[in-house]
Amino acid sequence: MACNFATSIPFKPATMVRKIAWLVLILAAPLAMAQQPAKQRAIGAPPLEHLTVEITTHLGDQQIFRAGDELTFLVNLNKQAYLTIIFQDAAGTLMQLLPNRQVTNTLYEPGWYFAIPDARDPFLYRVAAPYGDEYVYAYASNKPLPELAGVEMNGGLRRLADSAAGIEAKFAEFARVAGAELSRYRTRLVTTP
Repeated sequence: MACNFATSIPFKPATMVRKIAWLVLILAAPLAMAQQPAKQRAIGAPPLEHLTVEITTHLGDQQIFRAGDELTFLVNLNKQAYLTIIFQDAAGTLMQLLPNRQVTNTLYEPGWYFAIPDARDPFLYRVAAPYGDEYVYAYASNKPLPELAGVEMNGGLRRLADSAAGIEAKFAEFARVAGAELSRYRTRLVTTP
């Protein structure tokens, strides 16, 4: 049985020419892209778009907070990543804010700044002694970061046993061995009585 398409679809030469032109463009695009020189990367080089993390407070960087003020940290990622957030008080004590007993899944999506803690979290961060220059470190990786040694405190936070430099070295070694991306960001805040 023969089919006569001419009787069911009207023939329009201008439409046919446009369709053929689009078909040629669609089929030729991959060919043209293949002929462009590839971006050269060394073996073992990081991806072209590096994982980045940023952290600040709800009032911005370099802010002064007073005793009793509530703190909210705002974090931004350019790619999906696992987070560890560490707070260093004015005496040098390191507290792991994330992960903690209440928040164990630390895989976050990229995009806009998100709050830690957010309205759903059953905890708050309040400014208390010791006062002075304090720092917040955000570490992000495309693979879950290793657990850090420390003692769990009230509220599920963890006082860490290692120094900031020791933690940085541990995470860098983990990234090297696991072939993971790792990004770190540090912000400073000042607390007063």
